[in-house]
Amino acid sequence: LPPSDAIDRARKGDERAASVIFEMFPRHIAEAMVRGDEKLAEDRSEACAVFFSDIVGFTNISSQLDAAQVNAMLDRLFEQFDRLALTHGVY
Repeated sequence: LPPSDAIDRARKGDERAASVIFEMFPRHIAEAMVRGDEKLAEDRSEACAVFFSDIVGFTNISSQLDAAQVNAMLDRLFEQFDRLALTHGVY
């Protein structure tokens, strides 16, 4: 379900579509999107870090696992990334 379709459906009361929006965006942004606010809340920060990761062999690895296992693997990986970022003060 593309985000724009989910937003339209959520505005019409589709709870499943609304849950997709609330999973994808922070609560205050999702609420503003579903309400149809023209201007979303402006979040500002003095600093921003963008992290890019390429998992070599991911397609092959994930094709051998079920969705829950892939999710658990990625969750563990990103927990490690978060710990490293906090340790090195880049988060």
